[in-house]
Amino acid sequence: MTETDSTAKNSSTPKSPTSTSRVEQRCRELGAELFSRSNQSSMSLFNKGFWSGKMMDWSMQNHDFKVQMFRFVDVLPTLQDSDQVIQHLREYFLDDSVKIPGAIKAAMGVASSGSLVGKIAAGTIKKNVESMAEMFIAGQDSESAFSALEKLWKQGQCFTVDILGEAVVSENEARDYHGRYLELVLGLSEKVKSWKDGPSEETPWGKLPRANVSVKCSSLYSQIDSLSLRKSVEVIKDRLRPILRAAVEKNAMVNLDSEQFDYRDIIFTAAEELFVEPEFKIYPHFGVVVQAYLRDSIADIERMIRLGKRRGAPVTVRLVKGAYWDFEVIRALDNDWPIPVWTRKAESDAHYERCTEILVDNYPNVISAFASHNVRNLGYAMAYAEEKKLPKSAFEIQMLFGMADPFKKAVVDMGYRLRQYVPVGEILPGMAYLVRRLLENTSNEGFLRQKFVGNVDQEKLLADPREKVELLRHQEGEKVFGQKHKGFFQGEPPIDFAKLELRNRLEDSLNETRKKFPVVVPVVLNGVANSNLPMRDVFSPNDNALKVSSYCDGGMAEANLAAENAVKGFALWRKTSVESRVALVRALSAKLRAHHYELMAIMMHECSKTAREADGDVAEAIDFCDYYAREMEKLALPKAMSSLPGESNEYLYRARGPALAIAPWNFPLAILCGMTVAPLLAGNSVIMKPAEQSGAIGYRLYQLMMEVGFPSNAVQFLPGAGEVVGAALVRDPRIHIINFTGSRDVGLDILKEASILRPGQKHLKKVVCELGGKNALIIDEDADLDEAVMSTIRSAFGFQGQKCSAASRVIVVGTAYARFKDRLKEALLAIKLGPSTEFDTRIAAVIDRESVDRLNAVIERNRAKILVQLEVPAEIRGRGHFVAPTVFEESDPTQELGQVEFFGPLLTLIKAKDVPEAIAILNNVDYALTGGMISRSPENIRVLRETAEVGNLYINRSITGSLVGRQPFGGFKLSGVGAKAGGPDYLLNFLEPVTHTENLLRRGFSPEL
Repeated sequence: MTETDSTAKNSSTPKSPTSTSRVEQRCRELGAELFSRSNQSSMSLFNKGFWSGKMMDWSMQNHDFKVQMFRFVDVLPTLQDSDQVIQHLREYFLDDSVKIPGAIKAAMGVASSGSLVGKIAAGTIKKNVESMAEMFIAGQDSESAFSALEKLWKQGQCFTVDILGEAVVSENEARDYHGRYLELVLGLSEKVKSWKDGPSEETPWGKLPRANVSVKCSSLYSQIDSLSLRKSVEVIKDRLRPILRAAVEKNAMVNLDSEQFDYRDIIFTAAEELFVEPEFKIYPHFGVVVQAYLRDSIADIERMIRLGKRRGAPVTVRLVKGAYWDFEVIRALDNDWPIPVWTRKAESDAHYERCTEILVDNYPNVISAFASHNVRNLGYAMAYAEEKKLPKSAFEIQMLFGMADPFKKAVVDMGYRLRQYVPVGEILPGMAYLVRRLLENTSNEGFLRQKFVGNVDQEKLLADPREKVELLRHQEGEKVFGQKHKGFFQGEPPIDFAKLELRNRLEDSLNETRKKFPVVVPVVLNGVANSNLPMRDVFSPNDNALKVSSYCDGGMAEANLAAENAVKGFALWRKTSVESRVALVRALSAKLRAHHYELMAIMMHECSKTAREADGDVAEAIDFCDYYAREMEKLALPKAMSSLPGESNEYLYRARGPALAIAPWNFPLAILCGMTVAPLLAGNSVIMKPAEQSGAIGYRLYQLMMEVGFPSNAVQFLPGAGEVVGAALVRDPRIHIINFTGSRDVGLDILKEASILRPGQKHLKKVVCELGGKNALIIDEDADLDEAVMSTIRSAFGFQGQKCSAASRVIVVGTAYARFKDRLKEALLAIKLGPSTEFDTRIAAVIDRESVDRLNAVIERNRAKILVQLEVPAEIRGRGHFVAPTVFEESDPTQELGQVEFFGPLLTLIKAKDVPEAIAILNNVDYALTGGMISRSPENIRVLRETAEVGNLYINRSITGSLVGRQPFGGFKLSGVGAKAGGPDYLLNFLEPVTHTENLLRRGFSPEL
């Protein structure tokens, strides 16, 4: 029995077989009555206008057209004129790669012809799409929607109003939503007073409020985040109080809507704490939404049952299936997390009925609102409530505005309360809602499509979903997603910070790690640690009073001994079997995984990494181990080449020689680990030189390597100044490989010095270097501005802009510039700047005092060009290495702001007249590392793919966060030598290819013949 099943059993009164069969029989009778009554009305799901009818019919018949049509509908509101509409019609529907019927292409061809007729048709299409949106959206605001609400009331139906909108990226936007919700509660409450009494108001506990508002909590706080759950809950509660207060004063109903899984605990915690506050505790008209497609939604219902008991007043639970199924599945697969939703529709349907039973069994602690268009589920709710002797007025049925009106009328005619979920808002922010509704209506398994379009037999539609679940499981086994990724590398999943126990574990690690500071970081050569050397103190960038480590400065003598040991170690290590090397690296991977939280905590203190950045660093180190071990197993197998009878030819690899790994501080674990294990797997000995700013994490990595059994003569650990030990070993003729990530000037000097043949040197040195970038993100005129702003913030200010891949330029095209600029400005001002060890911090300290001085000098030189700057709070101003995150505007992209890599939280906005100019600006720098575009134009994306000079190109997402085995990382031009870390050819940098040929002919005899 699963945990969910167990919960259900404990929450419901056990049912006898007789009771079960009686409920099932009654369910089918009520379902049949709903069908019968609805058949007396017009049985169309959509009206038959061109777009709202024909387009939907085509969508349900042709998957490719459906995909293109919904993408077109999504972008359409942003298009400024008929020319842009025509352009996108061509790109979405007339491209040869889009497999849609010729008749549809012909119809689209007329509208995209560019002629006068085509322009008129394009304009008509846009108007028809807006008309289609009006089927599901009652008005732009409560004022314009009021007539629709009054009409529903006169038809004997109730409503709940929701304000449309997706991402809230700033506190200004959150305040705007807050004001609109408050106005909605106050305004509706006054307007509905004059309505005549309706039978739907009556309940066993008194009259229901006529005004009913559903609130999306994420719209009230732009920084809502499961990682900072307590802060998110407190802010949400603070902003809900005036709304709930107004509801109590005006006698209105307020529901907290369900959203994506990540926000679930925030919303339920806020409800649990807020609804029991003295001024709200006895008010019976607050509710929450539970999503039955979640595997553990019964736990949410149980929380609300307990809440109702604590209050002594009921909590209304709106039971829905859920609207983010695709998002939740993809997010879980992407992160290799358990999928939180049921993966078969029949499972969701069956689970909905289990939830129904629990809700009905716990009346009146919870009041049920069954939100569904599925007649089977509604019939079951009616039948089970009837079995439990609940009057019809003790619960209600809810449906979406604009869908399946015949069913709504049937519910009302049968004497049940029917409430419509009515969205209000502008078309542009409401488009995502519209697309979700269209997807729902055209889903192959969707109930409405099966009934209204598929003409599925009524008996099948009313069948018990549990029977189908058992049949599917018997026939298919458990449904598996992500089959197309089968056989590909699967990386280490990120931590799911929505789980309280994992947040607590990190908090404990931060405290325990801090107690061990300062760490002594010694020189360790052939396993012998030496801390009797000059020391430098390293303090936390967050807090200059916290001494993290005492870093030993190795000198010339230590560098010479390290090279001597590396030569000796190489002679032994190269003879170690590939199987043994791979086993050690995999053991290191396991060790890193076991110490995941400790390693995160060290980096959060030592390098000012926020929790998610530190988590990503550890995960990448693990991935480098696992991926390179897997690749080395492939490379270890000799490749048979073309051979004649009597001859054998093999292509194979051998180790090069001692390697020097000079690592940066910005990915102090992941990059040092990857730069070390890759040459080790190839059979080379390695000298590890951690950055001076990140010696503690580098030394912890070395210790873990020794713990799993790496030979001490194969790995030398040499902290020290780069200009001393690094420079000496670069010039040392005994070193064969130099693996470097860092500044351009140092990298160019390494390349120059490595090219010199020195006395005793009988090899050419191999240099693998990555030297940074001046990366850009292009924002097109048809971009989704929610995605554009969020991707820019992540790309530019993640880890304070101290990533080689960070966006330091945003190039915005034409009319998008002003809109994007305003939203970006407000979004930056909403972000918390503070210590990285505080979970609600988004931007923390830069690495050291030198960085502070350098970045502040850039700010001073360009002060006249500042668009917005996030102020450093007074309480941390003198405490750590904090720099004010700054956005500049630059009219000349050839100037410093458009050309120089700053490596900090500084971003430059540049305006381009069109996409070709934007791409030219992107390319016109010395670097070619990362870049990207936010666009919904297939043609602009195609042109970018063909012409962008970057090693890693990202479209409609942030330009940072490459993953091993998925986005191998590295650039060209002056960004590096073209090596791709985390890619299939990276290990080749540390191997010498050789060919073995053998003549098999002996005295005229060939064994093959």
